Amino acid sequence: MSFRDFSQGLQSANDYLDTRHHISGTQAGGTDALRGVVSAEYSFTLRELLCGLLAGNGLRLPNVQICLHSNIGALLGIQGLQGELVDALNEVQGELEKFMDHTKFDQVLGRLNGVLAEAQNVANMINFCSTPVDPIAIPNMLERAMGSFLGAGKAITDGIGAISDADMCACISADGSFNSNIFNGGLLGNLASNFTKVTNGSFLQSELDAITADAKAIGSQISGLINFENNIGGSFARGGSQFAAGGGDSNCNSQIGVMHNGASGGIAGNARLTSQLKSLYDRLGGYPVQFSQGQSTGQMNVGHQYDSDGNRVFGEEVIEFPNIFHLLLDQELLDIIQKDDNPNPNIDTQSPVYDYCGNIIGFSTNHQQRTDEQSEGSDPQTPNSPGYNAGGFTTDTSNFSGTGSTITGSTVIQNFSGTTNTLFVVGSENAQNALSTQENDIVVRTDILTVFTRKDPSTSSTSTLADYQQATSTLLEFLNNLNAEAGSGLIVKDAGVSRARKVEQTAGQIKVTNADGIGGDIKIELEENTRIPGTAAVKIPVGTTAQRPNTEIGEIRYNSDNHSIEAYFGDTTTWKSLLTTSSTTGVQGGLNVGSGSEVFKDTTGTNLRFRSVVGGTGITVAQGTDELTLSDSITASNVGTGTGLFDARTGDNFKFKSLTSTDGTVTITQTATTVDISNMGGVPSDPLTTTDGTATILQFNGATPEPASDKTWFYEVRALGVATTGEKQAFRVEGLVTNVGGNLSIIGTPIKIDYQRTGTSDVGTASWDAMASYNQGDIVEHNLNTYTANNNISGGYPANNQSPDQDATNWTLAYSGWNVNAEVIANQFRVRAKGSSGKTVTWSSAITFIEA
Repeated sequence: MSFRDFSQGLQSANDYLDTRHHISGTQAGGTDALRGVVSAEYSFTLRELLCGLLAGNGLRLPNVQICLHSNIGALLGIQGLQGELVDALNEVQGELEKFMDHTKFDQVLGRLNGVLAEAQNVANMINFCSTPVDPIAIPNMLERAMGSFLGAGKAITDGIGAISDADMCACISADGSFNSNIFNGGLLGNLASNFTKVTNGSFLQSELDAITADAKAIGSQISGLINFENNIGGSFARGGSQFAAGGGDSNCNSQIGVMHNGASGGIAGNARLTSQLKSLYDRLGGYPVQFSQGQSTGQMNVGHQYDSDGNRVFGEEVIEFPNIFHLLLDQELLDIIQKDDNPNPNIDTQSPVYDYCGNIIGFSTNHQQRTDEQSEGSDPQTPNSPGYNAGGFTTDTSNFSGTGSTITGSTVIQNFSGTTNTLFVVGSENAQNALSTQENDIVVRTDILTVFTRKDPSTSSTSTLADYQQATSTLLEFLNNLNAEAGSGLIVKDAGVSRARKVEQTAGQIKVTNADGIGGDIKIELEENTRIPGTAAVKIPVGTTAQRPNTEIGEIRYNSDNHSIEAYFGDTTTWKSLLTTSSTTGVQGGLNVGSGSEVFKDTTGTNLRFRSVVGGTGITVAQGTDELTLSDSITASNVGTGTGLFDARTGDNFKFKSLTSTDGTVTITQTATTVDISNMGGVPSDPLTTTDGTATILQFNGATPEPASDKTWFYEVRALGVATTGEKQAFRVEGLVTNVGGNLSIIGTPIKIDYQRTGTSDVGTASWDAMASYNQGDIVEHNLNTYTANNNISGGYPANNQSPDQDATNWTLAYSGWNVNAEVIANQFRVRAKGSSGKTVTWSSAITFIEA
């Protein structure tokens, strides 16, 4: 093989692993040149387990999750769902899918591995670090990480939809629709109980709000459970050891550093990083690297410091390091990682076994507990260099923003403890309101460059900015915004920014001149012929007669002496009352009340003029001493010959006879202006549409007619089917049906005519009888298909033969196309029609009969 990085070329993979072929003139020394890679092979048992998993066996199936997911999907497939219900179901479905991912086998094993790793590493570190680890009991760790399977998960799924154990494995309906019969609680149980409201979209807003609240609560429970179980921790307090003296500039790295928060990930997380670090060093520690602070070549689609041929372009001085870890780790950790591992266990004392000649023939192990080892490092010291847990201050991890849903997207930049209070630096209002602060704590807001001081939490705990006293102004941002504001008008302060607002006018009320102030002063005055809006009242001046002002034509006021509204008239240059609540001897005017034709006309001098009441056609007016009597001479009658519809008039009530059709032979349709009477030569059928080859019952006026007890019909059925693709087919069926004491039967063989089928094989064909005997070649009808007997078939008691569609041995399908028939089924007289698969057929039918 050949690699471009190797100028001399490579002959084998060993050349690639050999440190001498990487950088010219350099070669790793010591044990670093002996790093190697090992591989492993699955055991027999492990392969057996793998076979079981590949076959899909051995794991408890997620019937609950699948059942809920399928039924929610079926609900979402219903047309016309109310928008709020769709949103709520989508939210629950999304959270349920997160829970299904959370309970996948690989995720479950990952959490178990996390518990095991945390427990193993906690056990390995007890009493080792200078500051010891305070462990959590292993059963408690397992219960925290596996709550989904220890009742918490089932409680949440029951909140989505509770299902009895007996219904679990049959929870999905055969046609894939929502199965409303299996849920006895939870959100889906509520929807199943109100399924009519689901399908016709009639939930009230209060009911939709309750469903939405339930959906959000379920989502919060699932998210909380997932976050809680994934946060695996095996100790109440983590320990540690210091391997270098803190303080000074020796720990201050001026180059790119490695970001790591030792307080996150638990002991197992840090142990995994430690194991990976040691393993990677064992494999890569023998390969030198070269450092150079070069610049980009500026070419498109090439890496920084690399040209288009893939060659590195060095910029400044080239410094060679023994390996990459010299750029990642401080020297004290390099010294530790370069040491060989000590593989000796704590119990390792051995004694030789001698034969009778004094030769060593073996060894015996003496199990003796060695003294527990302890880290050589000292208790951790607080550094004073920049970085996490640095600068001489302790980072308060309980106030980190961005880890909770209430402050997503915000970040606490830095916080530290002083002597008595805490200073927080945050980047948003949400982050500030999410802090756990005490009285007099200080919060610096980097987004608005201002400072807040915490008020007393005992008197102010609203989780809003009202809990803080603003210490500095945001005037700079306001002034900068004011300078950049491009609009015109009055300047107002909107939160921390400025806004240009114009003065608006209202037509008919307020008139504004120069609304934006560009042309000078803004002038605001009343419109001419001003309209005063509202439904309350307008307050006018109130005063005595002596308090009347110097007169000006058009003045109006309320006179408190005579309790009247008065105005100053120019024609008489006097004050006159407009309205009064006092009784006077003079006529003040008249008023029509209510709606309709007005009786009062006007006032002429002291006369009130009223309109006369005049009678018209059929209406007479009789004038008495004190009253007017209105009466009528209106009557009604039937005109022409035939049966009359008008019955009689009783007082003001005109009574008419109703139109009915007791035998259903005519159809009576009432509209707003007409009564339509029609007849199709019998009782018309209700609308019916078929889309497949299933025999479907025709109804007539919403019922399935049949002879009354001890009555016989000579019936005739006429039917027409029209397909959307243009095919048409007509049928006529006639025969006798009788009802003897409640037992219905067909007398003889009905006569059928299929007007479109040549040589109709089912004309005069009897319906198949399970107890009857048949000869080879006999033809019967079953479910509107005709069948021919292949053999002689014996019937009668106790034989009970299979139907022709189930017995391919004795019967052959002769015809399966469109068909109509009238027959007795389960002691009921029924008319049925059948189309064909893939055809949308609209049926129109009518039945007539003679009853005796």
